[in-house]
Amino acid sequence: GQRWVILETDALPRLNRAYRRATREHLYVADASGARLLLASALPVEGRPNESFIARAVLEEAPTPQHPSGATFDDDIELLGYDLDLPGGDAVGAGQRFSVTWYWKVLGKAPPGYKVFVHIDGNGLRLNGDHEPVGERYPTKLWSEGDIIADSQTLTVPPNFRPGDYTINLGFFSGSKRLEVSPGASDGETRARVGVLPVR
Repeated sequence: GQRWVILETDALPRLNRAYRRATREHLYVADASGARLLLASALPVEGRPNESFIARAVLEEAPTPQHPSGATFDDDIELLGYDLDLPGGDAVGAGQRFSVTWYWKVLGKAPPGYKVFVHIDGNGLRLNGDHEPVGERYPTKLWSEGDIIADSQTLTVPPNFRPGDYTINLGFFSGSKRLEVSPGASDGETRARVGVLPVR
């Protein structure tokens, strides 16, 4: 029958992981309007979508990214590709914000304690997008084999960036350690070169 539970937002990722292992489904969150608390239920409520941020981030099927990749990290994590949402449609200007969504597929046992680093380089400049996946809500220690993760972030182009194509490099780091990148994708600095950011 129907059961309800109020839980802290920070508890959802671990609870959802255990629930998925038992049921192969995401825990249903009926109300996520609070900043610190969620209302979850045993059964979905008709007419109300699942408001779980984990259900939105951990996908049931692999997407078709705008920019495919295929780079792997320690043979355990694959970057399927990424989508860019640019304010100019096909470019972004200095001082403007843009969004990028990275699509990860977990191939094996994801190493715990690693964050994503993003280096967007060109003209002697760098835009740094280091982050904990899924807005710090779904760290690699919770990733399970088979997970397909949509990891979105919003970045701002520094005002001193001149027009040009800036190279997007990324990888995983923990302190001074980085995961190894598959041959053909690495730029020689344990980073995957995955595309360009057009600044106009």
